Amino acid sequence: MSLRRRWTVALGFLAGSAALVVIPMAMAGTSSVAAPVGVAESVDDCVARAMAMAQPLLDSIDERGSVSRRDVDRELAKIRAQSQACESELFADGTAEHPDAGLLTGDGFSFTAESCPGTEPCDGGNGGSIKGSGGSGANGGAGGDAGWYDGRAGRGGDAAAGCVASCDGGPGGRAGRFGTGG
Repeated sequence: MSLRRRWTVALGFLAGSAALVVIPMAMAGTSSVAAPVGVAESVDDCVARAMAMAQPLLDSIDERGSVSRRDVDRELAKIRAQSQACESELFADGTAEHPDAGLLTGDGFSFTAESCPGTEPCDGGNGGSIKGSGGSGANGGAGGDAGWYDGRAGRGGDAAAGCVASCDGGPGGRAGRFGTGG
């Protein structure tokens, strides 16, 4: 299971609660303290520490006025500055090979007829959990979800060209707290 998959699976809603919970499955019981100076930090440790730093942002998604009160952009800049060992896991746009954006910010990949040839559906990538737009699907694929604080949800893909049966387009992605639905 890739690092992205371990963390993506861990991001979800707690039953009966609107709070987003981040549980680093592969890092249970580890410390979120930075590595000592001169000691290389592993990507897993870096991601665990960054996600712990982002937890107040994730916990405040349902609080009115939390975007300005939390100063999301400043907090993300602090996390990024302390996360060079895992920056590409946290702050990145999706690609055709890896459609989902970074764990915290970035835009999901939008598929086109060129990047999704044939008739099989391609789902647009999800935006980062805090900021980022979802990517558009193709060939009836679903649109990607937007980040909680900023971004637009991805558009569902039209049915594949030449489709003769089950020709529904894909559903749009889910908007974040302040975004527009797909």
